[in-house]
Amino acid sequence: MRTGFSGRGCVAAVLLCLAGTAAAKPIDYVFTTIASGPLFSTFHGVSVSMNNAGTVAFMATGQAGRGFAPGIFVGNGGPLTPIALGFTSIFTSINNSGTVAFEAGAGIFVGNGGPLTPIADTVGLLSQLAKPLINDAGTVAFSADLDDGGRGVFTGNGGPLIRRHRWRLRRRSDADQQCWDSGFHKVH
Repeated sequence: MRTGFSGRGCVAAVLLCLAGTAAAKPIDYVFTTIASGPLFSTFHGVSVSMNNAGTVAFMATGQAGRGFAPGIFVGNGGPLTPIALGFTSIFTSINNSGTVAFEAGAGIFVGNGGPLTPIADTVGLLSQLAKPLINDAGTVAFSADLDDGGRGVFTGNGGPLIRRHRWRLRRRSDADQQCWDSGFHKVH
């Protein structure tokens, strides 16, 4: 029994593949302007996210005298919707419903152009909230430092937070040992 590839078989396979391919066509891109000057003086590029519908959430600082305070905005090429005026955030996340999660000051909030919903703050057990991500169900995941030491990953939607993961550094002899505490725990 003979195994392997024959030289003629490989040549025939290559010729069949080449016969079925056309010359590569350049891809045509369409760019949509979401927002531009003269309304805004600064766009904060780290704070940009986009959902599946092409709606973009971003943080920008308004031009003096143009009627726009610094804030979080959404748009898709038409009129902009302010989500949170007077807030600045280094990170935004938008879901497919157009709800935006962001960290501002000492809290994490969500909004879609109406009143904001607070998700978490630094009063109590948490400090240094970071990088909120919102899913299509409206649940926000984020990381935070814990007042008692360590760090955790939490989720919430405006009610009690759920701790998804916790880690902390503990001194053991002369070496730091990382200790893990996983699970789903409500934080009060």
